[in-house]
Amino acid sequence: MHSSPALLVVLSSLVGALAVATANAQQTTTIVCNRDNTLYQDNGGSFSNGLGDSVFCGVTALGRLRRALVHFDVAGSLPPGAKVLAASLRLQVIFSGAPGATPVGMHRVLQGWGEGASFATAGGGGMGAPSTVGDATWLHTSYATSFWSTPGGDFVPTPTCTLSMPVGGAFSSDDADAGVLADELQRWLDGTVPNHGFLLKTDEVSPSARARRLASRENGGSGP
Repeated sequence: MHSSPALLVVLSSLVGALAVATANAQQTTTIVCNRDNTLYQDNGGSFSNGLGDSVFCGVTALGRLRRALVHFDVAGSLPPGAKVLAASLRLQVIFSGAPGATPVGMHRVLQGWGEGASFATAGGGGMGAPSTVGDATWLHTSYATSFWSTPGGDFVPTPTCTLSMPVGGAFSSDDADAGVLADELQRWLDGTVPNHGFLLKTDEVSPSARARRLASRENGGSGP
């Protein structure tokens, strides 16, 4: 069984994995991803994978780009007034043909996006499935009526933090990024900036940036 993407939070409360502090105590909680999808490079926005058990990130053998979207219900998972002290994102690579680990940036997404009923199976899901109503695609925030301003998604160019994504197995953000992630989550919790989740993107150039298949939230508890 593979692990789902999750936030580990220290508070006072969060799950991906987060650490949070209240006025009286500290606790650690995990926030499981509540929505995820893959942006499959395609001029028509014809492919998505809303209900698939995988998301994809990197460059395919045919040179097509894949970017993963993950979202966590921070405000709905933490108590009002909580103070996020530290946080970490956990994911798991199921398969890759890449030659080695590669950096993957966690970019804050700037528009809301959807997860429809598409379910990709060909190539383990790497080819995508026909987009359905509400799906995020390379062109759409929500198929087929709402669009990204820029094909491939609207996101902050500078990543919140960068993880080392292995060829296979579980991985997470570094301890050095715990404070940076905590600050981002705190802004989401306080409503200072809208929470549209993160877009995971490699450098999309180097050989190690070859596409990886990661467990999604539908992957039996192995997702983000």
